[in-house]
Amino acid sequence: MQGGQRRGGLATLALVSGVYDLALAVPMLLVAPRLAEAMGAPPPVPLINAQLNGVFTLSLAAGYFWAARDVEARRGYLWVAGVLAKGLGAALFVLDCGVGVRRMAAWAAPLGPWGRALRLYALIAVPIAPGRELRLELEGEDSAVATEVATAAAWRYGSALLSVRWGVR
Repeated sequence: MQGGQRRGGLATLALVSGVYDLALAVPMLLVAPRLAEAMGAPPPVPLINAQLNGVFTLSLAAGYFWAARDVEARRGYLWVAGVLAKGLGAALFVLDCGVGVRRMAAWAAPLGPWGRALRLYALIAVPIAPGRELRLELEGEDSAVATEVATAAAWRYGSALLSVRWGVR
């Protein structure tokens, strides 16, 4: 019975992913400037960049609908589109948001110069058995904010946590 539930769960996951990607692709293809405006962003220049992202996302949606019809035979697509493509996209997003610059200022003072700002948080969870999972959590901070609140001028923060979790009924 569990194998049937698993197949049904994967098919549902594929269908939900397909609907999500379709809902993202259509506006990027048809109304990209209005979509950007609604999100408070400037219109895409050139417009073809947003439309190509729409084509890519529409292709992912079509693949999810195709894979949902026979998840056992098309499991490889779920790994490539779901784990690899979306995982790399999420990693790029986190890298873009986590590596940058920020400006510091004392209360009510003018902003100072731009300074490096590095932030990291990562969680990797791997199921090792039913009800058990191995987790690796990484966290780090290296920025002007850290040196403003710490006692040493060259303060940096980093931590790593490796844990095993057991489900208890």
